[in-house]
Amino acid sequence: MKGRRWKLPKDRPKALVIGIGGGGDIAGTVLVEDKFRRRWSGSLLWDSFNKTRRALPWSLEDVYGIRKVSVGVGIVNGRCHVRGVKLNAMRFARCMKERVVVFDLSFGEEGVRKGLLKFVRNYGVDVVVGVDVGGDVLVLPEDGEKVISPLADSLMLSAISSIPGAKIAIVGASLDGEIPFGVLMTRILKARDSLIAEYVPSDRVIREFCKVVEFVVTNTSKLLRLAYLGELNVPEEAKKVYLFEASSLLSHAPVAIALKGTRSFEEAEEVIRSLGFRLESDY
Repeated sequence: MKGRRWKLPKDRPKALVIGIGGGGDIAGTVLVEDKFRRRWSGSLLWDSFNKTRRALPWSLEDVYGIRKVSVGVGIVNGRCHVRGVKLNAMRFARCMKERVVVFDLSFGEEGVRKGLLKFVRNYGVDVVVGVDVGGDVLVLPEDGEKVISPLADSLMLSAISSIPGAKIAIVGASLDGEIPFGVLMTRILKARDSLIAEYVPSDRVIREFCKVVEFVVTNTSKLLRLAYLGELNVPEEAKKVYLFEASSLLSHAPVAIALKGTRSFEEAEEVIRSLGFRLESDY
């Protein structure tokens, strides 16, 4: 499968790279560094917090030590925490010795979109890149109960697609075990009008990714790490980065389209349930 020819800029654009699924997707943000200069990594405040390992959304107000940028957007470092627990954004920040941009889904797609636009304007970002580890961003209503809560991935695609020039990267295709590999690859093929590039990350980037995964609570990225290390047998396509134009990928993502304009997390949940999906809170 070939996308449009991608020419690596001499000066890679300064990027805000956001893990768009659960908090563990932040580990995947380093995998696009062959194409972009990752000025900021971003993460959702959506992490497991209790013994059930169920992912839960958190608000900016829950985070001790956060610097609030706008409604629904903040900046954290490795010293921040939620009730004494470090979420994946803080774990990543501590590992990389960086600050991390975090997004609160309390205000729905509209809140994320407005906060993201403000951050891009004020913090010298050339391009926004959303990274989905697993590929649930291409979920369809027909997947129904086979996919557990595509809310985060789809809401973030909807918001990011409004940013001019924004990109979406899918990595670790189907390693989360939700959309079957053959089905997902068919959807990637159908979205080839949006595909900019497909490639296996450089050895340097893979080494960085493998280091980060050790600090982050994540199942899918850990499987991808094993695949890169040759300790897990997966299709070669699962090791690739598939890079898309976000605005045109949106046309292949009806769930993301349905979330456009939602103004609260509860409204977004209602949309997801109306499409036949279950949420983490249903378990």
